[in-house]
Amino acid sequence: MPSSIERKLAAIMFTDIAGYTALSSTNENRALKLLDKQEQILTPIIEEFNGTLHNRVGDGLLFTFPTVTDAIKCGIKIQKETKEVEDLNLRIGIHEGEITLKNGDALGDDVNVASRIDPFAAEGGIVISGKVQQNISSLPEFKTKFISEPLLKGVRQEVKVFCIISHGLPETDITKVTAKLEKDVQKLWFNQKSIIAAIAVLSILIIGSLLWISKNNWWIDDISDNSLDSHLVYIGSPENWIGSFKEDITLANYLETNIGFEVYELESEQLDIIRIEVESHLLNEFYKQNIEVKMLASNDEIEFMKNAFESNEFENDHEIAIATSEHFEKSTSIIFLMIYAIKDINNTIVQYFVNIALRRLPGWDTMDASELLDTKKINDEIYDGIVFFIKSISKNKLSGYVTKVDGNIIYINPGGLDLRKNMNLYGYNLYNLHDKDSDGLTDKDSDWKEQVDDWQRAIGIINESNDYSKTEIERINQIYSTLTQDSLSKVYRGQYYGENSYSLKVSEVIDTTVIAKLVSLDNPWVEIRAGDLIRLK
Repeated sequence: MPSSIERKLAAIMFTDIAGYTALSSTNENRALKLLDKQEQILTPIIEEFNGTLHNRVGDGLLFTFPTVTDAIKCGIKIQKETKEVEDLNLRIGIHEGEITLKNGDALGDDVNVASRIDPFAAEGGIVISGKVQQNISSLPEFKTKFISEPLLKGVRQEVKVFCIISHGLPETDITKVTAKLEKDVQKLWFNQKSIIAAIAVLSILIIGSLLWISKNNWWIDDISDNSLDSHLVYIGSPENWIGSFKEDITLANYLETNIGFEVYELESEQLDIIRIEVESHLLNEFYKQNIEVKMLASNDEIEFMKNAFESNEFENDHEIAIATSEHFEKSTSIIFLMIYAIKDINNTIVQYFVNIALRRLPGWDTMDASELLDTKKINDEIYDGIVFFIKSISKNKLSGYVTKVDGNIIYINPGGLDLRKNMNLYGYNLYNLHDKDSDGLTDKDSDWKEQVDDWQRAIGIINESNDYSKTEIERINQIYSTLTQDSLSKVYRGQYYGENSYSLKVSEVIDTTVIAKLVSLDNPWVEIRAGDLIRLK
């Protein structure tokens, strides 16, 4: 394990500024000055109580302390000193647990607990976890009140939340956080008449809406834009997949020019470290957004994924994605990130090879990318890749598609994409192989013939060119061979390939029609057609 990594027990404090997002959208200069004012006030107080600042996440700050009492006393003084500062309305969450320190950052599940309970604090108030409450229960100077045992997003452990009601601190108004209190909802129904009334009104509205939707033949699925986007992430290094990844163009070309270099799976300890750090960054990245990211990292989860990738039960990663979603929880997508070490003849790691594939469920909609990464940038690059994939489908839930082609001018229906002038886009030829008679074999229909023609044209071009590597040529020939065999049993829907893609730039947006210009074809055999898939670049 690298010497820069340290694990220890600590009191963890997370602070954020209530209303900061709204302030920054209306008065950015005021918001930035408020951050400077916050640091000016908090720095000497944190030092007084032996605290350490680790992470900054927008207006949120993460500190650790050697003891729980240090953290609480520090929090109380912070709220006292900031009480009269305009717009500096702090909420504070405190938890105790094991943290992982790496390069100054504090990581781990217990760090996430502190950040997740923070929103339960009143403005100017402090909330603590049940673990902290137990530690101070024998100290009469601190008085607390139980709030709830919520289900915290991205947190595996059960956590009880209390607020401190002594030292002039405001008590949490339970009616303002009921949307987050899942385990205590029955208790709230009996104790909060206002909530009952609100639920009754909401029920009437929902029933009325459903009746209206039914009357007008709307599909309920079409009004789900505000639903939670849930993404499962698995980071692994299955040994039996190394052979298939060696056929990847990027990796194959690298190995061809570096004789003696070999690909190896990562040790479980190194994978654990990567998962911890990446998960922490992901939770911070999507904090307070309608996006949930769950890293598959517990022993049971890793064992399930290991068996899925090593067994012969599943034919490909799409089937594994379906099985994973059914086993754990329904999700918007599953991201598989496979990482391998490339070692030289001295057994020294010189590069990492990473393949990241996103499977949007329940369909075949996919994103895929492979890259060689420098050993010093591995965690940041992995994190950036996952964030890019998640934002690509969460911020733009539906892809656009080509409606008309007029030379180099492409007309696009943007679908769920929010497109603006001068934005860069990717286009993909979209293929479908059907089995309409359900005999288990692909129909040799017009969709199939279109794909065969494309790959036949590709083979004709690459055979007359010196611009393609042996690996690229073999891959294209293999696709064509598979498509033209007598019994084609794999049925793909909405499949697209990186070779058959192109780049566009938006030139004009008129109502619901987007006009784009062709920038380049990724390969000379690519033909742009109506129905092609469009994504953000």
